[in-house]
Amino acid sequence: MVKTKKKAKPLTIKQQAFVDCYTGSVKEAAKIAGLSFAYCRRMVTYGHIQDAIRNRQAPNRAKHIATRAERQEFWTKIMNGKVSKTLSNNDKMRASELLGKSELDFGERKVVEGEVKHTVVMFHRGKK
Repeated sequence: MVKTKKKAKPLTIKQQAFVDCYTGSVKEAAKIAGLSFAYCRRMVTYGHIQDAIRNRQAPNRAKHIATRAERQEFWTKIMNGKVSKTLSNNDKMRASELLGKSELDFGERKVVEGEVKHTVVMFHRGKK
C-alpha cells in the first residue's frame, strides 16, 4: 500500500492573518492580527499552522544563512591569506582548524563492544 501525503489544510482568514504577522512572538502576532492571545497560543500548536509559518519563513531564512560550502570556501580563503593581508597566523590556524573540523579530519572513532542490558523502571502513581 502506497501512502500519499495529506493535502494541506486550507487556512482560515484569521489563521492566515496570524501566519502573516508571526515573527517569533505569539503575543506580538496576536496583537498585530487583532486576535486573542489564548486563541493564537492554541493555534500555533497546530501542525498545519506550523507548516505555513515555516513555508513563509523559508525563503527569507535561506538568504541570510551561509551554506556549508560557503563557510568552507570562506575558511579556505582566510587560511590562504586571500581575505586580508593583515591576518595573523593565529587567524589562519583557526580557519584551518574549522575547515578540518567541518571535514571530520579530527574525529575520534570509538568502538564499544560488549553486551547491552536494559533496565526498565516503571512508576505507578495512583490509588492501590
